[in-house]
Amino acid sequence: MPSGVSTANDANEVFFCFDGDGNKASSKLRLRVYYYADDPLNYTDIVFTIDGFEYKFHPNKPSRGKLGARMYWEQSEDVLTSGDKDLVYALSHCHWARMALRGSDGMNHVKMLTQNQLDAFACTLELYRAM
Repeated sequence: MPSGVSTANDANEVFFCFDGDGNKASSKLRLRVYYYADDPLNYTDIVFTIDGFEYKFHPNKPSRGKLGARMYWEQSEDVLTSGDKDLVYALSHCHWARMALRGSDGMNHVKMLTQNQLDAFACTLELYRAM
């Protein structure tokens, strides 16, 4: 996974990851999403807008919890399949991207992805393909 990302429950993150032993990837490429805020979202879908095009992603089973008196966390980690290849390519080769976590009650959490996040998608994919 990219350096500098937090895997704590109190983080907002999105990145590619995989397992490996330094020479070979030992798992498939995965998309990991962390949401943390004072309102529960119960996201069921993720819509990426990448260089003006929409890519929809349906996380399998996000996990959810509460941290302290009023903060909520939600996380998903899903194996990317051949059906996700357009999304993977777009995230790792784009100029700009926005992610919208769509909640079950119609509420959305929209976040512009930073250049560092876009660079991390490209670097992680390059390393995965090399291994």
